[in-house]
Amino acid sequence: MSGHIVLPEQTERTLNHLVLAVYILIAISLFTALATGIVGVLIAHLKRDEARGSWLESHFTWLIQTFWYSIVGYAVAIVLFFTIIGIPFAAILCAATWIWSLYRLVVGYVSFNQAKALAV
Repeated sequence: MSGHIVLPEQTERTLNHLVLAVYILIAISLFTALATGIVGVLIAHLKRDEARGSWLESHFTWLIQTFWYSIVGYAVAIVLFFTIIGIPFAAILCAATWIWSLYRLVVGYVSFNQAKALAV
């Protein structure tokens, strides 16, 4: 945790709980068509500034990137779906985006659970 600012204990505890909640919300969104992910990414956007400079900031950024990059992947898949030739590619892209998102959530959570910053 060197190179990071130390937050007041209560602030760090609160942000820690919020990061965990965002991980859970985005993970649930993998199974519920992104509804909870929107809530999670809003929390991450709103609270990232409070965590600025701490190890928790990297987790908020990681979660924000995971959510928005997955939205781009799904959006491209939807566009491909509307072309007859692109339907198989759309299915592959949807599956790849889902697996990539799950991978990022697992890697991020493991790092979070060890109280380590992520390289974003």
